[in-house]
Amino acid sequence: MGASDGTVRNFALSLRVPGILADFLAVLVLMRLREKTGRPPLWALVLFALSPVSLMVSGYHGNVDPVMTLFLLVAAWMCIEQKPLLCGIALGIACQIKVAPLLVAPVFAAYWWPRKKFTGFALAASIVTLAG
Repeated sequence: MGASDGTVRNFALSLRVPGILADFLAVLVLMRLREKTGRPPLWALVLFALSPVSLMVSGYHGNVDPVMTLFLLVAAWMCIEQKPLLCGIALGIACQIKVAPLLVAPVFAAYWWPRKKFTGFALAASIVTLAG
């Protein structure tokens, strides 16, 4: 019958788990970024991890914004790792969740353009975005 198994309790759980998991993974990505770049500062990372607003939105309402944010964060991480294809894929997946990531697409484009890796990024982002 699906992930919810037809019960209200299981439906609510399956609606909330992706956001909760995305918040947890976002903290792991930020920890990786901190290891690589020294930013964000540890206190900011702790505040992000313990944010009561994030816990309420992800853990209670079952909002998909944390999932979109995770993929935008992964796209930024792929910039640091100099992986334009994976950056484009992550941005494209974020665009599948909501339209808002299109507003930051020019920032990623401006990052890859002078590095002569814009084409790979743009193709990956376009294909994944249009596939949805």
